[in-house]
Amino acid sequence: MKERVAMKKFLVFIMALICCSNLITDADAFGVEYNIIGKENRDQDYYEYNGLKLTYHSGAINNFWYTGKEYIYRDIYDGYSRYRKSYDMIDWEDISETSGMKAINKLSNYTYSINYWGDKYIVFNRLHEQSGESIGEAQQGATLNRPLLILNENFELISEQEFDAPITAVSYADGRYYAETKDYSLYKNPYNFEPGKKVYVSDDAIVWNEDSNLSEAPLSSLILKGELPDDDTRYVKKVVGVAQQGDVNNIVDVTFEKKQSKYYKTVNDLYISWDAVDIVKRVFQISLDGIYWLDVDFPNLLTSRDVHPESASDSVIESVYECIGMKDKILFQTQYRLFEYSLDGLRALCENVCGTSPIYIKFSGRYLGFETPPVIEDGSTLVPIRFLFEQMGATVDWEQGTQTATISQGDKTITFTIDNTTAAVNGAPATMTVPARLINGKTMVPLRFLSENLGYTVDWDADSRTAIIE
Repeated sequence: MKERVAMKKFLVFIMALICCSNLITDADAFGVEYNIIGKENRDQDYYEYNGLKLTYHSGAINNFWYTGKEYIYRDIYDGYSRYRKSYDMIDWEDISETSGMKAINKLSNYTYSINYWGDKYIVFNRLHEQSGESIGEAQQGATLNRPLLILNENFELISEQEFDAPITAVSYADGRYYAETKDYSLYKNPYNFEPGKKVYVSDDAIVWNEDSNLSEAPLSSLILKGELPDDDTRYVKKVVGVAQQGDVNNIVDVTFEKKQSKYYKTVNDLYISWDAVDIVKRVFQISLDGIYWLDVDFPNLLTSRDVHPESASDSVIESVYECIGMKDKILFQTQYRLFEYSLDGLRALCENVCGTSPIYIKFSGRYLGFETPPVIEDGSTLVPIRFLFEQMGATVDWEQGTQTATISQGDKTITFTIDNTTAAVNGAPATMTVPARLINGKTMVPLRFLSENLGYTVDWDADSRTAIIE
C-alpha cells in the first residue's frame, strides 16, 4: 500500500512537470473541465498515463484498451509482450497465455480492437478501416484479410471468422454483431467507395450471414447513412440516420442546422464527433441522442513555436488523432498530448443544455437538428426561426433595431417582435400564446402559431415528445 501511494505521488509530480501548467483547466465552452497529459520529451513514442506507458503506431495507441468490461494493457516484459487486465486501473493481474491471446499476438503490430460484447470478446485488426494504403496494397496483389477473433470470457479462442475481404468495421448493436468488409482490389481510386462493400450480421458471433439491406455496420444505436466523405474514414456522418430503440434497421433522417464534424464514435451512451484539425473552431461535439449536438472546446492546440522554440511560426501543428472511450472518461490523443474529459461531466452538460427529455421537431419525414434545441414555455414549443422556416421554403428577414422578424411564404406574411405577444398576419393583428424570445442569440418563435398560419398542421406525439409538421 505504501509503495502504491508513493507511486501515485510520484506520478502526480511527473504529470505536473510534463504539463508545465495547472493540470485541470476550465474549457471555454460551458466550463467543462479536462486534464492535459503531456510527454516529458516531444519525441517520445509513448505517453505516461496512470503509471502506464501508452505506445502508438501510425497515430493510434496500440497497447491499451477498455473492452467495456475491463481495461487491458500490453507491455513488454523480459523481451516479450504480456497482457494485463484491471477493473479500476489500480490493481492489475496478468492474463494467461491462452489460445485466444496467442491468436491476438498473430495479428499485426498495428492497432487492433478488443471488445467485450454480449458474453464474448471480439477482436479485429483495425489496419484497413481507412482506404488510403489499403487500395494500393490490394491492387498490387497483397493479401489484406485478417480474421475476426471470437474469445470466451476466459480469453480462450472460440472461433476465427474469415471473410472474403478485409474487415473495415465491427460493431455490436441491440444484441447483434455486425462486420463490414471492403474488397479494395475493386476500387479504382480513393473516391470510389461502393465496390465490394458488404455487411455481415450474427446473433452469436459464430455464424455470420450477409445482410444486403445494410450499407454500414451500425455503431451503437446511431447508424451512418448516405454518402461517405472523400477520405473514407470510418467514423463520419454527412447524413445521419437515428435508429429507433431496439431496431437498427428502422432509420429516420436528420437534417442539421450546423455542419457536423468528420470523425465519429460512441462511448457508452454518449456520441462524440471531432475533426483532426480545426484551427478555426478547435472544438469537438457531443450528443446524447444524435440529433442535438453541443460544441466543447479542446485545449489550445500547440503551434510550431510551442513545439520548436526556435521557430517564428504560430501555425497550429498539433492534430487530434483518436478518441479513446473508457469506463468513465474519454481521452483525445494527439501526437504530443492526451486530453482527458469526464463522461459524467459531458453527460451533465448535454442534460443541462438540452434537458433530460428533449423536444424534437419533424418536418417532411426528417428530424431537424437545431443548433439550439427547442424549449417549452407555458405549454408552447419555441423553435429557432431561421433554420425551421428556411426548411419550409420561407424567407426570414430580421430588423435588428426593432428586434422584429418577418416570415414570408407565398401570399402569407407574418411579422412579430421579440417579447411581444402581438403579431401581424398579412397585416392583421393576431395574438400569440407566448412571445418570441432570444435564447443563446437565436430568435425562438412559437411553433404552432407560425406553422399553422403558413398553412401547415402540427401534431404532437407525447410519447416521443415530437412535434410533427405536415
